Amino acid sequence: MDKELLLENIEMEAYSHGKATLVAGMCKKLNIINIFDKYLTKQNGRKPDISYGIIAQMMLANLCHSRRPLYLMDEYFEHIDIEGIFNSDAKPYNLTDDRFGCFLDNFHEADPRKIFSEISMSAFATYGLSIKNINYDTTSKVMWGQYETEEGKIGEISIDYGYSKDKRNDKKQIKIGIGTANGIVVDAKVLSGNTDDKTYNNDAIDDVNEVLAKSRTSKDSFYYVADSAFFTEENIKKANGRYIKFITRAPETTNMSKIYIGKFFSERQLAKDVVFENAQGKEVKYQVLDYKAEYKGIPV
Repeated sequence: MDKELLLENIEMEAYSHGKATLVAGMCKKLNIINIFDKYLTKQNGRKPDISYGIIAQMMLANLCHSRRPLYLMDEYFEHIDIEGIFNSDAKPYNLTDDRFGCFLDNFHEADPRKIFSEISMSAFATYGLSIKNINYDTTSKVMWGQYETEEGKIGEISIDYGYSKDKRNDKKQIKIGIGTANGIVVDAKVLSGNTDDKTYNNDAIDDVNEVLAKSRTSKDSFYYVADSAFFTEENIKKANGRYIKFITRAPETTNMSKIYIGKFFSERQLAKDVVFENAQGKEVKYQVLDYKAEYKGIPV
């Protein structure tokens, strides 16, 4: 049979997957689909024709690949092999902004932080990672436009003025508190724009107890890591009472710091040279001396 005749009878369709296949595969490996289905699917009533886990997988694929807004999701999936990647018979015209908006409403109702925490623990278990320390810090996000809710408040979160890490003190903001272990986010929550880092660290001491329990991490080998905003009498006493060891920086304004900075300069000949590589790949040398002291009766 003529080759040209054969080719005339073949229908071919091209797809541009980009990162979508990788992201979808990671979602399956980390059990993200089943986790979303467990928390969002109602026990009573009609089940969705496209599961919440598949919708979550699709949203993550789009977010990492193309970042199309919800009202253009159907256009994005016209060029994606939905059946092959997501194991779904959904068509692009099924993937409306209403469907994804409904998913986000149910996600919020089911408690995003709880779901995120379970996914994070799944990642550590899947890849055999252990938690030795968690670095806690905050960042701020400037908010633009008008807010219809009273005084910019949405639930327990207040869109308000506060210390801006974006250097935009003229704008209202929200803050985001993040805890990372081995470069992986293990805890995250949205904060009011006027939340100070000292208060955040105090609350995070409670949060870390829950993370350690879920990950079955022993406190004997664990360290809570934070910047100098952690260093308050209340925070240190709270951590000590929970048997949580910490690494932080004592502000120079404390009497203890003043004493030991002066002591260092009088004993500088005993210091050790320590060399680190900074983020720019340059070697930076420090001189270090160890001291044991007490702050408000707690060994540091």
